[in-house]
Amino acid sequence: DMGLGFYIVPENGTRKIYHEGAQEKARCRMVIYPDSQSAVVVMTNSEHVNPGQISTAVFSGLAKK
Repeated sequence: DMGLGFYIVPENGTRKIYHEGAQEKARCRMVIYPDSQSAVVVMTNSEHVNPGQISTAVFSGLAKK
């Protein structure tokens, strides 16, 4: 689903709301997990990086604490 430019998807039994963007030599992603009151923002100065993988890894690490 989508709302106001943000993707709204279920992930592992919780809600995930995100928006991402890219342009030449830069990529970014903002992810909000409202059920755990957490958010991750990844901004890069490279077009060869996947901010989605980074944000998922960061949240997974936070969720284990």
